[in-house]
Amino acid sequence: VVHIGHGGIDPGTQAYWAEPGRGGARTVVYEHTLCFDIASRLVEILEREPAVAVVPVVVDTAMGFRVQDVPVPDFRRTSALATSPPHDLNVNHYKASVNLRWMVANRAVHDLHDSGRLHGKKLAFVSIHCDARSGENVEGLCVYVPRGPAVNPEGTAHGIYLLYRYDAYTEPRSRPAIVNDDHRDSRQLAWELVNGFRARGLPVIEYLPIRSRIEGGYSPAVLAHNWIPCRVLLELGNRTDPDDLARMTDPGYRQRVAEAIAA
Repeated sequence: VVHIGHGGIDPGTQAYWAEPGRGGARTVVYEHTLCFDIASRLVEILEREPAVAVVPVVVDTAMGFRVQDVPVPDFRRTSALATSPPHDLNVNHYKASVNLRWMVANRAVHDLHDSGRLHGKKLAFVSIHCDARSGENVEGLCVYVPRGPAVNPEGTAHGIYLLYRYDAYTEPRSRPAIVNDDHRDSRQLAWELVNGFRARGLPVIEYLPIRSRIEGGYSPAVLAHNWIPCRVLLELGNRTDPDDLARMTDPGYRQRVAEAIAA
């Protein structure tokens, strides 16, 4: 299950890139733009494998997963969540999409369980982001894992509110199957990704490359309420770091990142 952070009216964090040879003219680089291009490359790689099925959480209704071999890809103006019916990220408030994202992942678990094809460790969730952090030595990959087993919001006042607010979609009615949610599987996947990046010469953040909390102490909803046993959120680079930004605006580098994730 491939998830792309942000989208539509919420483009994520932004940075300014000075394209060589343009006299200092700067181009805005949005997080969602880079993430979608890396995810498109990842989907292209995975779909070549006959035994792999890719379930996207975010789609582009016009461009699909077309790879763009340019420094700064076009902004995806037709992003939507792969809900039923589709959730238009350009119209709906971005906060309304936060819970639908993990609901799409849980629907995948539900559908696989009902079809008899649910095999815990053969199912993985990867959320793709590009960070904007301050401080020293904060360039490269950082992987976030869940703090513990998935938390089901149903049965709480907040959960009832969620189901009422999203009753137009089928996803809230897809009850997640009972799976062995050993969140240690997520940490194992995280280490495989970190070691894979290092083996390929791709930068990894020096201090705590694997974490269970975002700055501020909370766990992202796509991890906290997600019933897929192996689930990680990847911050693939720090766009406030000049070296990371230079790498992320190189299509060849984005291809190497996608290949490292797929491996």
